[in-house]
Amino acid sequence: MPLAHELGLSGASRLHDLFVTLEAMTPGEYQHGGAALQLTWSVATSRFGPLLIATTARGLCALQFVADEHEALAQLRQRWPNARFQHQPGAGQALADRLFEPLSARVATPLALRVQGSNFQIQVWRALLAIPYGHLVSYGQLAEAIG
Repeated sequence: MPLAHELGLSGASRLHDLFVTLEAMTPGEYQHGGAALQLTWSVATSRFGPLLIATTARGLCALQFVADEHEALAQLRQRWPNARFQHQPGAGQALADRLFEPLSARVATPLALRVQGSNFQIQVWRALLAIPYGHLVSYGQLAEAIG
């Protein structure tokens, strides 16, 4: 019996819903360059190297492997030109640890993603998140899923 059914869920995609939530930036936030947003950022370590992590009150909004912290921060500021930035050293380490730990060790608290993209991109990302863990889909199947 699949794990999702053992847990009393309707299917594997429902299990995935418990681990990732996706919220798009509003059109107003995009138009105003994130003027009302507070971004907290830090550089964390991972098994793949250092990464810049930025979050808002509604979730993770940037994750970028970095060779140069200043360049990465400049790119983040370019994406969110009017947001308020707060550097909190070490603030992203727990999140980085969570992202790169084995799936079986992950906690049940969903990972909230705060994304910046077009309506089409958001549809694609939602469809990708609906793919059950360990399954594959073709580009055609993905296109069919988003209509």
